[in-house]
Amino acid sequence: WFVKGGSFAFRIAPDFALSTARIINKDGGYDEIAKPANPNHDNPAPIYSTPMHLSAPHPERSPPDPGHPEITSTLTITIRSAEGKLLPATGWKPTYIIKDVPTALWRDYDSSRDPMSRGGGQELLSPANGTVKQIMAVSLVAPDPILAKSMIPAFNATDAQKSEVLDDHGKSWTIPTPGADQTKDMLPVALTPPSDPPDLPGEWKTMQTTWTTASTDGLDLATSMAALCATKLGWDAPLPGQLAGPKITDAGVKPAWMLTTDLPKRLVVGTKKPDDPKVRDVMDGLENFYLALPRVATAA
Repeated sequence: WFVKGGSFAFRIAPDFALSTARIINKDGGYDEIAKPANPNHDNPAPIYSTPMHLSAPHPERSPPDPGHPEITSTLTITIRSAEGKLLPATGWKPTYIIKDVPTALWRDYDSSRDPMSRGGGQELLSPANGTVKQIMAVSLVAPDPILAKSMIPAFNATDAQKSEVLDDHGKSWTIPTPGADQTKDMLPVALTPPSDPPDLPGEWKTMQTTWTTASTDGLDLATSMAALCATKLGWDAPLPGQLAGPKITDAGVKPAWMLTTDLPKRLVVGTKKPDDPKVRDVMDGLENFYLALPRVATAA
């Protein structure tokens, strides 16, 4: 089976009714699956068999009828790896599947209801009490997912709307009206102007150089900013369930946020070589992948 762990569930349905089921635990033993706690809801009846002439005890009769013990039918559930090793069913959620089954099969035997006896079998013609509840299957649902550590607290948008945003002095914070005191240095840097058609060949070459240089300039600053963000969000914590293991500060362990300077050469510079007949006519690079010359702005 190729399944998704978050919504995976399956059912084990034997042909015979079950009195109990047990599932393997982490100690190598087996734990019995609990039955429904509400005795008035889906409470399975004791297992008997009318065709096998297994009758329930009737001490009120004269002489008392000891009957037969109810049938014990136990399902044992184990989980094995592909190599055959037993695995604990930690976190799996087993549930009994209780169904209505014919009393003609699963009810205790009584000679007064036996059509082979003189005057018997009349009760079998009545639609009343035609079924009895029995455990006919066990459903197993995949364990709940292990959530990673999160530094972001729960946010209630409704409550947030009731809270006023105050400044450091406890006063209402408002967006100031732009005034003449704002200088050019305080405004966002404008995009580079669009190029005129005669300048396009040179501009494409300049953009290739700018793009390639930008992959190394300021890389340490960008990496430190990503590392700080990862720490604040808890991304540098060990994986859930791992109490010990390599940390991102250990030698030889590369952080997941470590930025790379690799750029797709075909996308930026191009792989065309006039002296090589195999790639002489390759049409790649910025001028072939982009419909318009990229424009640059300062991000931070």
